[in-house]
Amino acid sequence: YQRRVHGNTRALIATFLWMLLGILTGIHYISMRLLLILFPLLVLLNALLGVKRWLKFLLECFTSFVLSFFFTQGFYLSNTTYLQFGICLSSLCLYHTTEYLFVCTFHYDSLSWNSFLINQSKYFTACLLISLTEFFTELFIFGSYKILSPLIVAGSIGLVTGQSIRIITLFTAGKSFHHNIQHELSPHHKLLTTGLYSFSRHPSYLGWYVWALSSQILMANPISLYVYGVACRLFFAVRVNYEEETLVKLFGKKYVEYMKKVPTLIPYVPGINPDVCDKKAKHTANKFDL
Repeated sequence: YQRRVHGNTRALIATFLWMLLGILTGIHYISMRLLLILFPLLVLLNALLGVKRWLKFLLECFTSFVLSFFFTQGFYLSNTTYLQFGICLSSLCLYHTTEYLFVCTFHYDSLSWNSFLINQSKYFTACLLISLTEFFTELFIFGSYKILSPLIVAGSIGLVTGQSIRIITLFTAGKSFHHNIQHELSPHHKLLTTGLYSFSRHPSYLGWYVWALSSQILMANPISLYVYGVACRLFFAVRVNYEEETLVKLFGKKYVEYMKKVPTLIPYVPGINPDVCDKKAKHTANKFDL
């Protein structure tokens, strides 16, 4: 346990240093000559910190550097006709970075490059490419008519709201939240019913849903807004139902009662009917006193 905690701390230190370097490079505070000096020093630091699988971890640190760099570039685009793209770029970089930092903080043993969720699914990548294609095509055709202030304001508010809900949920749930659905209870896995979980059964999914759709409102992408809406509905309908069936098996009656009190709040994704699984839950034995 002690080694895991120290490894976790060393990994966070290294990651934050690479992120800081990316931000300082992005705001032109560091020259290219200085950057060429600092790069090998940080590589050496990675090795000295003794983080497990340090060569693979070096790739993850470089990824955090790149994401931090482009995070700052999004702000520079705010004074151009690419304002909407710049805001979404910064938000997207923040999303991938916080997902990685969450895993590094609470699930260090499973930390990998995949923790960034950059390659989370081919459907996510397809939707992102459709969104960018639509935005730049319509910007080329319609020019300044694509830049709609009301949509920018509404989209930005939704973007910040959705991302905040997602981040707060991750770091308050801690070890009880995983990117992958868990099929067995661990001593750290608890049924969360307070905070954001008292309003939504799946606040992290709700936050992601709001964040994803708001990005298309911000970019004034009518086609992609529809595509994102359909994709989110199809994805979460399957995942939420499967996850809730698993949680009923794990927590039994407790989760059924929780479902009766708290909705999902995700549009067109109500989750499973608690009355249907009520009888099954009565026969489910809990292995942990939660």
